Amino acid sequence: MSTALPDLLKSLRAKSGLSLAQTAARLHEAGVTMSRTSVHNWEQGATKPPRVALDALGTAWDLDLSERTQIYMAAGYIVQLNAGAGQ
Repeated sequence: MSTALPDLLKSLRAKSGLSLAQTAARLHEAGVTMSRTSVHNWEQGATKPPRVALDALGTAWDLDLSERTQIYMAAGYIVQLNAGAGQ
C-alpha cells in the first residue's frame, strides 16, 4: 500500500532536516520558484506539486531513487502495473 502524497512529503522533508522556508529556497536555487506556503499546501493536500517541483525536491532533499519514485507514484506521475491484474 502506498503512502498518501501529503504524508510522504512531510516525512521526506522532516528527514531532510529542512524547514518549509529552507525547502522553498532550495527550490528557488534549482530554478523552481515556489513559496513556503506552496510547500505547506502540498503537505496539507490542498494542492499538488507540479512535476518540475518534484524533480527539484529530489535534489533539495537529497532523495535516493526509491524515494523519488515514491513521490512520483504518490503524485500520480508514475503508474505501477501489477502482473496478472485483471485476469
